[in-house]
Amino acid sequence: MGIDAEVKIFTKNKLTPDEIREKSFRLGAVLGAENFFSHSNSFFITQEKDNLYNIVVSTRYYGPDYERGNWIFLRTLFEFLPRLFPGCTILYGGDHEDALEKVDQNFIREMDNHFFRVGHEPYRAYGKPNKVICPLCKHPANEFGWAGMTSTISRCSGCGTMFHETQGKVWKLSYVEQRTKFEIPNRPYDFTLEPSP
Repeated sequence: MGIDAEVKIFTKNKLTPDEIREKSFRLGAVLGAENFFSHSNSFFITQEKDNLYNIVVSTRYYGPDYERGNWIFLRTLFEFLPRLFPGCTILYGGDHEDALEKVDQNFIREMDNHFFRVGHEPYRAYGKPNKVICPLCKHPANEFGWAGMTSTISRCSGCGTMFHETQGKVWKLSYVEQRTKFEIPNRPYDFTLEPSP
């Protein structure tokens, strides 16, 4: 499991059910419904108590020492929420902790600086360099998965090329293989492998 992002807002006034419905629609329509998590027949905004609301995002937490979540989406959300809820206070953190941080322009600037300095590399590298070197970018690929006990899957952060390493050999996965293997659930492994140069 991982640490999910948690976003809450304090609004000036309690929202009506119609406002929750309409503002949930705006979040999905503007920022993409795929970026939010919805239980069946529920909105992207849920009331916690009084004028405290959860914005139910579908991304992992992003921050120093856990550079995993979609910071670009989160930062865009943080810029959009005050337009949708004028005068609101935004709180952000991971679902693993009770204390959330207040989001303001200083917070966004500090996180931007961190993100543009390291991106997702500390998380993707898992603290160990991979021996697979991308032939295009000339940088180590980051191991992110396993395909059996003796196989690993790696991806180059620069160009996105994926590699399958097994029994001392490295295979470059074609674009079609990447899409079918890693984005369509319950699909059998059907590699047509081509050796990487």
